Amino acid sequence: MKRLLALGFAVLLILSGCMGSSDNSGGVASVSEDDSTAKFDIYPDNNPFTVVERFDRAQYKALNDLQKSIYIKLDNALYNMQEGFVPLGECEQRDVELAYYALRNDRPEYFWVPNEYKLRSKDNSFELSFADKSSDWVYSEKQRAELEREIKAELSEFLKTVSAEEGEFQLELAAHDRICDRVTYDNAALISPENNAHAWSIVGGIAKGKAVCEGYSRAFQVMMYMMGIDCSLVTGVMSQSHMWNTVKIDGDWYHVDTTSDDTESGFYHFFFNVTDECIQKGRTVDKKATNASDSDISSGKFNLFLPSCTATKQNYHVVNSLYIGSADQVESTVVSVICDAVRSGRSFAEFAVSPKMGFVFGEGDVTKVFKIERCISAVNAELSGSQRIKSYSYGGITGALGFTVGW
Repeated sequence: MKRLLALGFAVLLILSGCMGSSDNSGGVASVSEDDSTAKFDIYPDNNPFTVVERFDRAQYKALNDLQKSIYIKLDNALYNMQEGFVPLGECEQRDVELAYYALRNDRPEYFWVPNEYKLRSKDNSFELSFADKSSDWVYSEKQRAELEREIKAELSEFLKTVSAEEGEFQLELAAHDRICDRVTYDNAALISPENNAHAWSIVGGIAKGKAVCEGYSRAFQVMMYMMGIDCSLVTGVMSQSHMWNTVKIDGDWYHVDTTSDDTESGFYHFFFNVTDECIQKGRTVDKKATNASDSDISSGKFNLFLPSCTATKQNYHVVNSLYIGSADQVESTVVSVICDAVRSGRSFAEFAVSPKMGFVFGEGDVTKVFKIERCISAVNAELSGSQRIKSYSYGGITGALGFTVGW
């Protein structure tokens, strides 16, 4: 089972000393949302949904007014692929870093951004450069346009599979399953980014179908934005740096990890709309910016927006009656689900368990903890002869609060 993951993130290069002729000793005026020139060119023209507005996104809303002004200046520069330094005005370095972080995590549409930027200051007035020359961008303007067309085409195909009449849960599920079905985790990119420069962006996660965790997460974010659903990014550590999403469904925030749900043997839903408690069983979440040191901020190892995720009503297993809340529910739930599955012609079922049960897949014997053999005997007692299960297997995803049964 694959699951060593990597996260591509920005490297900060500090250039101290005097600034060039672009320095404005009188300071640089703040800008407002009305000054924004950025727009998004990847969403299909026939989209029946309203894309989440540029300034209604979670990271931007977590900034203060000064940081929002910096964000908009950088946003304009990125969209227009501006070369050279962008004057940001008087601020602290932390303000710039937070605005940059928010922009990168609000704008999965910007796949041409390099992983390095240059920052220089004089008398607390900062300037930032993403590219000194056109070749510093990850893609040229021509390549950007071609890839935007590819991404738009795939999003158009996805839109044919959903309806604006569906609820947010069903739309989210369609996006999750589409990504897990179409995208292959790219282990070669971990060895060297040169093996797949697309892996960390929506180019890999949507257009090309090969990505690492960041490409999966940004692809899911774009698909949520396209359908008018608020979505953000979360960083933390599993065996190494990792990225996943939080998503707002029917008013509540949940964690979603499409990368972890996608395995070499198929995809599951163990990390579809789970709580903070569940997600923290298998990973450490990077601290919030308010608790992060300057070093954490400069390295990007923090979360600017980190909502409380405590609801369970839109969890995949709860919605589909695949959730085991206590030990005394095990047999009744497993038997009922498997009987229904067999009668419907299916040969597989997945179950999630409450954190209170203390079970994490990979840390306990499923057959003993959940008495699978006894459950299968009870299933066979309810089924007719031709439907009875002759053999079974079990599995799951290491670190997940749940297990699978196949027959």
